[in-house]
Amino acid sequence: MKRKALVLGTNYYNALSAIRCLGRAGIPLAVAEYDRSSYGLRSKYVDEVVITPYFQDDEHACLDALVDYAKKQSDKPVLIPTHDNYMLFVDRHQDVLRDYYLLTLPKPGLATQVIEKDGLHQLAQKYGMPVPQSFPFENYQLSSELLDRLTYPILVKPVDSPAFTAKFRKKAFLCRNQADLMKAAEQVRAANIPAILQELIEGDDESMLLFDAFVQQNGAIDHIFTGSKLRQWPINLGASCLMKQRYIPELIDLGTKFLQDIAWRGFAEIEFKQDQRTGKIYMIEINARITNFNACIEACGINVPLLSYQDLNGDPLTPERRIIDSDLGIGFKYAYENTRAKRAYLQSGQWSKSYLRKQESGIRFIPAIWQPSDPRPAMRFLYNKLSKKIFK
Repeated sequence: MKRKALVLGTNYYNALSAIRCLGRAGIPLAVAEYDRSSYGLRSKYVDEVVITPYFQDDEHACLDALVDYAKKQSDKPVLIPTHDNYMLFVDRHQDVLRDYYLLTLPKPGLATQVIEKDGLHQLAQKYGMPVPQSFPFENYQLSSELLDRLTYPILVKPVDSPAFTAKFRKKAFLCRNQADLMKAAEQVRAANIPAILQELIEGDDESMLLFDAFVQQNGAIDHIFTGSKLRQWPINLGASCLMKQRYIPELIDLGTKFLQDIAWRGFAEIEFKQDQRTGKIYMIEINARITNFNACIEACGINVPLLSYQDLNGDPLTPERRIIDSDLGIGFKYAYENTRAKRAYLQSGQWSKSYLRKQESGIRFIPAIWQPSDPRPAMRFLYNKLSKKIFK
């Protein structure tokens, strides 16, 4: 019998995509989840469901549940976390989990360092990766000396992105003046979420560029995808709700070198932003887990969850090499958030209806959730959304 894969976390569309990527390849598939209403659980490709305690309520109970499950298997399952919080959880407990699971993660602590903004900034400085200028925001104090050094607009960004996003439903606060900054500082102080101040790189959401790569356990990087965001939700400081594959050769050298420098292993997505005034490209953040638009990457010929499984299992990689060096006309759309984003772009005056139509012209968009061959997750997603509106 083939080794199992265990997808950790199922209530987000990148997790659903991972489930489908593995299931279509015939990999025996278990999923671990604390929320029984999760729409990813409804995929026809799920062979087994492991209900665990919520790790943020009882981290050790969740860890024990994962260990207990693995002990019952004939071979170590391949563990695939699908959310930043789960990546941080797995990274904290690598010493235990590696006895029971195969992990794509690099050395302990590195995933946490790249997810947390101050740690990533330190790595960028060490290895010469251009990043926006950042200012320490220790104990939430805005000294007069610090305020004198700032040029607006400026961002208040989290050190711990998952906690910040869960609290504020955005990636950062955009501050156009000192009054905005004071208000943002008070909000992060009240939430007790560590933050940094960072210069804003000029450019709209289409200036956000994407480098995605799979790094084998031997350090080889033979699978690379590049693209660009088209729209985000929330707009300007959110996650991709519309993006497209696009060959951007200058990202390949930048991204490959950095992942090699830090000795990364497994999948990583580096988000860059190109300054519309100067053309200079800056690293903004790294997503250490499977990306939101994994379904688009798969449609372009790179099945990241399957590569992870094959690499850890010692199987030949399929394909052996895939560096996408042309424009394929394929994109990704999360319709639920894209609808809200379109409305917000229009209301803000950033883009016109004709420009929004132009963005989608000539691109075949892969949907985030809906698939005719696997419809139940979409049905459950709609049920969950309607239930919240009816019973809130």
